[in-house]
Amino acid sequence: MPARKRLLEPPLSFDDFPAEPIPADEALAHGLERLLLILASDMPGRAYRLPLRP
Repeated sequence: MPARKRLLEPPLSFDDFPAEPIPADEALAHGLERLLLILASDMPGRAYRLPLRP
């Protein structure tokens, strides 16, 4: 649980993120979005994966 708490309460503010639109990759915001899936992977329930757009 301590690792999750550190990820859910990071020392970040809105000033740490660039204004939209941001690049599709290599952005802090996108990295945090992807971490949510990793954190949720050991939780009970269902996970859904959406297909990539062509």
